[in-house]
Amino acid sequence: MKNVSLHTLSNGLRVVIFDYPHMVSTEMNVMFRGGPVYESPENNGISHFLIIPN
Repeated sequence: MKNVSLHTLSNGLRVVIFDYPHMVSTEMNVMFRGGPVYESPENNGISHFLIIPN
């Protein structure tokens, strides 16, 4: 897609920008690596508490 650009900030945060010039709104999504794949038996299920409600 030519309307997509990927940037990595100096702190390692990855930013993906989708540019749609015909749109007059802005949307922001925050995603993180989490879930059972990244949990140990000691903190199993902790990712459920990291969800930010709207």
